[in-house]
Amino acid sequence: MKNNILNVLVMLLLFPIVLATCSMLQKKEVHNNKSEQGIFVYKFLNIYDYPYYIDESMFWDKKDYELASFKYETEDDYDVLKRDVENMKKIENGLSEGFEFAFLIKKENVTDTIYADLIQNLWTIKKDGKFIYYKDVEGKTKEIFQDYSSFFSDCW
Repeated sequence: MKNNILNVLVMLLLFPIVLATCSMLQKKEVHNNKSEQGIFVYKFLNIYDYPYYIDESMFWDKKDYELASFKYETEDDYDVLKRDVENMKKIENGLSEGFEFAFLIKKENVTDTIYADLIQNLWTIKKDGKFIYYKDVEGKTKEIFQDYSSFFSDCW
């Protein structure tokens, strides 16, 4: 009888641990799905007021509740965007905080990132862990995106 009670207690203690572990593994699998490839655009919604600018790590830390995503259908769009950004005026000190958008391309095991602040027309390409800064002096890229979808507008 004593062994049965002990077995039941052990099972009751282990069940929540196993359940929590399975739940966490399932969530991790959804976020790291390697088969999901394409171009994803994330918009930081600024639901709350922050006393500081949003940097890269904070942008992604708030992913669960402050990002909306929009997916492109073709990889050509990303190649065109990257080329357009690289043709903009290169600047020394650019957007290293105050990120508004992140454009991600996922191909096989590689993810490239372009950050943007459409209000200031600042763009940043993160390549090999380093930021390269650009400014869209004429604001044409912003206009193209805002004409394409309200997702890129300054307000919803």
